[in-house]
Parts: sequence; C-alpha cells; structure tokens
Amino acid sequence: MQRIELVKLIEAVIAKLSPKGRETWEEMEQLALMRPLDKDLTPELLRIWETEALADDQASLKILILLSIGLAAEYLVENSGEEKRFREVFVIKAAQVWDHAEGRLVDPDITVERAITRLKRS
Repeated sequence: MQRIELVKLIEAVIAKLSPKGRETWEEMEQLALMRPLDKDLTPELLRIWETEALADDQASLKILILLSIGLAAEYLVENSGEEKRFREVFVIKAAQVWDHAEGRLVDPDITVERAITRLKRS
C-alpha cells in the first residue's frame, strides 16, 4: 500500500462524517498536531470524544485515528523498509473496527486488499 492510497482512504472517511463529526475530527487533529511532543493527549482527546463525538460518527472517528496513526507511525521506521507494513497493519485494523461497529464478524485474517475495499465501501 502506497502512502497516497492511505491519504485517500482518510479523505474518504472524513467525507462520510456529519458536519459535527468533521468539526470533532478537526479539533482532535489540531490538538495532535499542535501539542508538545512530551505531552500526553489522552485526557484532552477523551474530553473531546465524550463531549463532542456523535454516536453516528464514532466508528468513523476510530477509523480515522487508526489510519492517522498508520500514516504518522511510518516516520518512526522511515527508510527501514517497514513503512508499507505499518500502513497495511493500520488499514487492516481500521477495517476490523468498521466491521465490528457494523455488527459484522471480524475477520482476523483479512488481507490488506480486502480491508481497503471494505473501507472504500463503507
């Protein structure tokens, strides 16, 4: 999986959010981008999640968090040859979260291709 494919998946999930969901995602994303590197964001993210995330958007927000982690985590392994694998792992996890949220059986052996297809369909 190429980085651009992951970015397109993120954009597709954002497009499916309600207007309030997009605002919530933007707030969470800004918090993550602007924070000092040594600061734990968990309390602030949980506050946003508990007070602003609509039930209909929660699965999509979880998926965005996973896909964004996959995108950001590749910098930790940059030039090691593992970047692609990091992206793939987080795409697979995002598809599994989506299946669970929709009440479907979660396939522990889903391929990255099927995960991408699943996320594009959702």
